[in-house]
Amino acid sequence: DDALTDYALEDIASYLLTRYSYASQGIDGTSGTDYTLTDLKSPVMSRVTCTKSFDTTYSTNDTAVFTGIGTATGDYTLCEFGLHDALTSGNMGARQVSCSWDVVNAEVYGYIWRVVASRG
Repeated sequence: DDALTDYALEDIASYLLTRYSYASQGIDGTSGTDYTLTDLKSPVMSRVTCTKSFDTTYSTNDTAVFTGIGTATGDYTLCEFGLHDALTSGNMGARQVSCSWDVVNAEVYGYIWRVVASRG
């Protein structure tokens, strides 16, 4: 019931939602601790503009939600995804490596990023 802490979590989620607007996908599923990356290790296709909203996970509006919809421009096995502050170049704010996801040329696909600001 700490209102200041809840406010701070909402503020962090708001910052993330304001800062990042684009999502990317890639084909390099290796993880690592290289925090200097500005793009995915092996990006494919163009970045997509995200629809953005808030959600509540632990406290009001503590979760920034990014929804992206893309159309495959080839056959790929996607296994890395990123959030960025620019449609090209710029900075990558997050990178997620996941299990493989096959897409074929012209397939419409979507993904959702949920970034929760929470107490540690």
